[in-house]
Amino acid sequence: MKSILKLHLNNQSGFVYPFLLFLLMLWMIVILSGIEEIKLEKEQVKLDKEMYELHTLYNMTKRKLSKETAYEPGPLNYQFPNGTAKVWLDRIEEDTAYYHAHLETISDSNAERKIVVRHPFPNK
Repeated sequence: MKSILKLHLNNQSGFVYPFLLFLLMLWMIVILSGIEEIKLEKEQVKLDKEMYELHTLYNMTKRKLSKETAYEPGPLNYQFPNGTAKVWLDRIEEDTAYYHAHLETISDSNAERKIVVRHPFPNK
């Protein structure tokens, strides 16, 4: 019995080279798509890190605003270990204050956010 997997190259001139080129092209496509996937994954990790930094900065600013004892008319500047926050008071309704914040991390990511804080002290 002859082997099924054995290639018979006797009268097949010109078959091996194009087949080899085809396999090499498939291999290159797989390698290049893997490299592109790694680049995209790296970019996604960078964007996720920026998002987490901004979200942490937002939560720290909100916590700091909730500890304020009076409404400040001018902009408030807060310094945190991972960035800065500049906050303006938009309006006051009953015991709720609406703020506008500009957040900037130490890695130069920026965001504009609205912050709503319920204060126990009366309107001024």
